[in-house]
Amino acid sequence: MESLKTERLNIQVTPEQKALIKDAAKAVGLTVSGYVLFSTFERIGEQLGQNILDLMDKKRQDSEP
Repeated sequence: MESLKTERLNIQVTPEQKALIKDAAKAVGLTVSGYVLFSTFERIGEQLGQNILDLMDKKRQDSEP
């Protein structure tokens, strides 16, 4: 079951950065938000050396009472 998206992140970028992100998202068939999320979680997994789905499951289990 997918969690409800109730939180928001806001970032400021230059017009050039926004254009690059939009182009990259379009190239892989994602929305800008989807692309930023995918890229961020992919990087988190690389940094921590784990699969991001495993990390999300662990985080969810740790927050359960």
